[in-house]
Amino acid sequence: MIDFKKELDKLSNPDLDRQFLNCENDVNVGFSALNGTVTKIFKKQGAMNMQLEEVYSILEENEKTDVIKSLEHEKSYLVNTLIGAADLVEDFYVYYKEHYDENLSTQSKLMWNTLCKAMTGAGLIRIADENTPFNMQLNSIENTTCDNAFPNGNIVKVLKSGYIYNNTVYRKSIVIVNRLEEESE
Repeated sequence: MIDFKKELDKLSNPDLDRQFLNCENDVNVGFSALNGTVTKIFKKQGAMNMQLEEVYSILEENEKTDVIKSLEHEKSYLVNTLIGAADLVEDFYVYYKEHYDENLSTQSKLMWNTLCKAMTGAGLIRIADENTPFNMQLNSIENTTCDNAFPNGNIVKVLKSGYIYNNTVYRKSIVIVNRLEEESE
């Protein structure tokens, strides 16, 4: 029969226990080193996450800025296109007013006034006031004339309307300004 006690005593060799304890210490040292390395990795990962969030927010702001610039460009293009269309209708109106019968002139005036109301409703303001003082921020002089019926420096005729949208002058009106000759003494 097997004597279990003797067999177990053979296994409880103090050298074996010391070797196991040394291995256990080595394993503890290894796990401690691994734990330190993993902790450093997590800290660096946290720092990288914060940096990535900053980069992402910067890119997001740049993207928003690019979108805003693109929308501003599109808005400007649409306003200029609308101004071009208004110029065609205005030219049509002025031509019929000066060269054709009263019916065509009345019809073109009605069409022009309807378009002006629609543009004003959309925020596009027309600069075309005659017999008002010349304003170099809103008007551009094409020519001058001497007419005693108008005060000196007033606009006698608007050759081409100007336009303002969102407080930005897209085009100054082109005008003829009255310039009275000063009397010589």
